[in-house]
Amino acid sequence: LRVMTYNVLADAYSHTWKELYPYLSDEAADAEYRLLLAMEDVRVAKPDVVALQEVDKKWYDAFWVPQMRAAGYVPAGGLTEKTGLTREGCATFCRGDEWRPVRTEETGLNTPGPMPEERDTSDWVSSQPHLADALSKVNTVAQLAVLESAAGDGRAVVVANTHLFFHPGAVHLRVMQARWLLRHADGLRRRWVEADNEAGRGGGKEVGLVVCGDFNGEPFDGVIRFVRESVLGAGDGDWALGSVFRWGAAMHLRHPLALVSACGYPEFTNYVGGFAGSLDYVWFDSSALESVASMPMPPLDAVTAETALPNSEFPSDHLPMVADLRFTR
Repeated sequence: LRVMTYNVLADAYSHTWKELYPYLSDEAADAEYRLLLAMEDVRVAKPDVVALQEVDKKWYDAFWVPQMRAAGYVPAGGLTEKTGLTREGCATFCRGDEWRPVRTEETGLNTPGPMPEERDTSDWVSSQPHLADALSKVNTVAQLAVLESAAGDGRAVVVANTHLFFHPGAVHLRVMQARWLLRHADGLRRRWVEADNEAGRGGGKEVGLVVCGDFNGEPFDGVIRFVRESVLGAGDGDWALGSVFRWGAAMHLRHPLALVSACGYPEFTNYVGGFAGSLDYVWFDSSALESVASMPMPPLDAVTAETALPNSEFPSDHLPMVADLRFTR
């Protein structure tokens, strides 16, 4: 199972690029030019599953769907747009001759949700007026899909695709978003396994879980440590770092998954003027999947040949991450 995650840099934000990317030429900034380069990245990598972030609504319909269909992919759901005015979001595709999307869901990551196991976080958020108010203004979403093997061997995988809130002062907000995302993804997998077993289709096959996206967190940040280590204590320093949002409380958080970063922790996946860091991840639950290989990252001299990303060779300020996984049974 080859998985790609790729933040393709929404054209909706092009009005900010002169300030953010002063080295980017007008020709290289052209939307159609960048889209063709991004599509070529997909064709070269030949992934089974493609999780895209920052997909413009306009280009999802006019470019991504027809281009991906022509390359043998089918949408696993539509475009899950962020709430608010900006028309961009997450889009997931799978190779149609290998996988079939059999269920899709989408969720906002600004509330705990109705699940009983989230009552603790729901009560905590309700007790923090500043937190509740700030969360109400966050437009983060996640897209989830259950994919079944087209080979009829009973294998299935749940894929989650997201782009967590970007603000540098919202480190602990990203932790909460990750908590809700992982709970939702694990809940979808559990419901799917139960439904399969009730229908007599289970057969003991594991259902894999893959979580993709731009987490806006580096390996040392609380959100990534929480995902990787399954726990973040109430005394963790990242709770205090979020005080810019006037959130004075903290929580001891856990999640039940054994997640591994399939591409490890490269030096950078995002490289712009003034910042280089690893923000993009393909996580997999090691209870059903294992890592086989990952695509090498381009050398630094290639990335910086035109100062930084994006440029005429790299269409986004993020690099695509590609990993090969396999089922353990």
